[in-house]
Formats: sequence, structure tokens, C-alpha cells
Amino acid sequence: MLPSAAGFIDPLHSSGIAHSLVAIERLGRAFARSLDAGQDRMEMISPQLTSDHDERTRAEIFWIDRLVSCGYRSLPDFREFTLATMPYFAAAIRYESLRAEDPQARPGFLANDDRILVAALDRYEAILEAWRRTGRRLSREPVSVFESLAAELRETLAPVDRAGLLDPAAHPYYLKSAAPTKSLA
Repeated sequence: MLPSAAGFIDPLHSSGIAHSLVAIERLGRAFARSLDAGQDRMEMISPQLTSDHDERTRAEIFWIDRLVSCGYRSLPDFREFTLATMPYFAAAIRYESLRAEDPQARPGFLANDDRILVAALDRYEAILEAWRRTGRRLSREPVSVFESLAAELRETLAPVDRAGLLDPAAHPYYLKSAAPTKSLA
């Protein structure tokens, strides 16, 4: 099954079509390797291939759900929501960067298998959850409180942030590319 048939995630970040394309690419490469190895058409769809695909797709669906739910938990407060959506953008940038740096690399969708990104998201979610437990709303707090929390979260994303997400000089208008091979600034 393609990801869109295997599981549905709310389209907050519109990742469905891209996720399906990544799965098609992954399956196409696996089929091409099978043909290159001289396997006939029936051997190409081996239990190992389908098991690996199913496992990766499932892990990617859970990852997308985690990124989406981070945003949804913050919907009642726009300032908090802007902070809570940054892990998705960091994941998208990380994924595209890993692919651009090594054309043979095939990370999981939105870099779900990247330990550095997963660790950053773990810390990021813990910081946001600690803030939520205070019961306060960022939209009702002085700008300095937002800036302080944003700075803490920016530092957490630093290992995977090529675009300067939450950079107070840029946010929310990013004038540079996150692509590793060119810069617009």
C-alpha cells in the first residue's frame, strides 16, 4: 500500500502527496534492483520487500502524526502555534538537505530516521509541554516571554536548522534558501 492508503493524517502540513511520491520512489528503486539482479517479475515482490516497505511506511506515518499533533495541541494560541509548527519545517529542511548532500541517501520521509532530528524534536516537545502545563497563553504574555521561549526552542533546533527558523531577525519572513547548494541572501 502507498502511505495514503495505509494511514490518514490530518493534512495540516499537506504531506500526503509528497509522502506517496517518496514511497513510489522507494518501491521503484527496489524493483529496479530486483530486475538488475536478474529476478523474474514474481520474485520482485518478495515478502522482505513488502515487509520493509510496510515497516518504513508505518514509522513515517507515526512521525507525520507526531509533527502534526505538535501543532494541533497549540492551535488555541497563535503564538504558541507558530512555535509548534517549526519542527515540521525543520524536518522538511533536514530531509531535503540529507537528500541534496548525498544523492544516493534515502532517509525516511521527513527524516523520521535521523537521530539528530528525533532528539531535537524530543527536547522541543518537552519544552513546549512544560510551557503548556503552566496554563498560560503566549498570546496574552508580553512579547519578551514569547521571545524567551522562542530563543530556547531555536537553540534546541540549531543542530538541524539550516534556514534560521525562529531567528528573530528573519521570522516569519525567511529571505534565504535552506538548500545546501545555493543561497538567496
